[in-house]
Amino acid sequence: MSKLRWRNYALRTCVVLAVVLHTQLSSAQDNPIILVENGRSTWHIAPLDGDSAMSTALFIQNAISQLTGVTLPINSSKRGRSIVIGTRAHIKEAYKREERMFSYEVDQLVAPFGEHICIAEDDGENLMWPAREFLMYLNGTEMLAPGVLSYSPVSVLRFDWEYPALRSSFDFRMAFYSPATDREFALWNHLRPVIKTRDSEDPEWGLWVHTMHRFVPPAQFEKHPEYFAERNGTRVPDQLCLSNPEVLRITVDSLRAMMTRKPAARYWSVSQMDNFNHCQCAQCHRTDSIEGSPSGSILRFANAVADSFQDKVVSTLAYQYSRKAPRMTKPRPNVNIMLCSIEEDRSRPIASRDQPGSFTADLRAWSSLTHNIIVWDYVINFSHLVAPFPNWKVLQTNL
Repeated sequence: MSKLRWRNYALRTCVVLAVVLHTQLSSAQDNPIILVENGRSTWHIAPLDGDSAMSTALFIQNAISQLTGVTLPINSSKRGRSIVIGTRAHIKEAYKREERMFSYEVDQLVAPFGEHICIAEDDGENLMWPAREFLMYLNGTEMLAPGVLSYSPVSVLRFDWEYPALRSSFDFRMAFYSPATDREFALWNHLRPVIKTRDSEDPEWGLWVHTMHRFVPPAQFEKHPEYFAERNGTRVPDQLCLSNPEVLRITVDSLRAMMTRKPAARYWSVSQMDNFNHCQCAQCHRTDSIEGSPSGSILRFANAVADSFQDKVVSTLAYQYSRKAPRMTKPRPNVNIMLCSIEEDRSRPIASRDQPGSFTADLRAWSSLTHNIIVWDYVINFSHLVAPFPNWKVLQTNL
């Protein structure tokens, strides 16, 4: 995902960084700006207008003081290096000569320009939003919980405009903890905000896991039992029969209609329901026997769906009975595998178990087929949700 797209997603309309047009800004991105070093600074804070700008200046002054022990002066001087705070209109008027150095085509911005760093937005009453974002780019700052900022003393305070998450090898990072439903906390910790709804409100996701009944609902079971899974010679409505060509046709048609209602979404989950009653009819059983796993019939179905939507990503689950990778079929380039570790023992690291049938072995097998994988790891005690769950020592290792 591109830098600008990721930021636009993560910040929505709250904080969007400027498109930088000046070579001096490019160098600022590559080399962190030193604000304080060994107890000394040449910077000051310049609030331009209104009570909000002054209170925001005091907030930033206090944060830098806690980080370094240095109190930056607050004044409106345009001389020297300054952290400028105010509305975009006021900054544009006050710094006409530097206007060419950055864009004003966004709602809010935190960006270096010339000898300054600006903290700005349209509404002078909401300057705290970009001010808190400014702290994200300083070393020594953390948000431990929503609204809870932590400052660790540093001898050199750097403003590093290169967003840390963009240097990660991961494209997707989401934590299903309550704090991650807070957009600011998610942004600080380089996570996608968690939105708890049936239909994903994530702008990139159209559907999110366990979706087969969204395409062919159980209400059709009485009229078309052949669309559904066969178990011990009897059709049941719990899962679909993925070898039935009508099920494929209906799924594609249903998905196409859903995509017209959310055209910007890139990821669409076409995935098994949350039970073990996968189809064992003659054709599905034959496919799964050849592939060595029920993931065979699922992946062939997902591939067939993905062939109809080359500009989208079809995500499917490798979960419980389908966790083992197939022997023969490879995912299409636009098929994503969401690989789930629900069975794992949390008393010791996942990687310590590498025998056949382990999650590590399955991850290695899937990785030989595709690099388009999302690992869904679990950090919960399903048998007793509020009991102590001593998994602290394995979290970092598992990540």
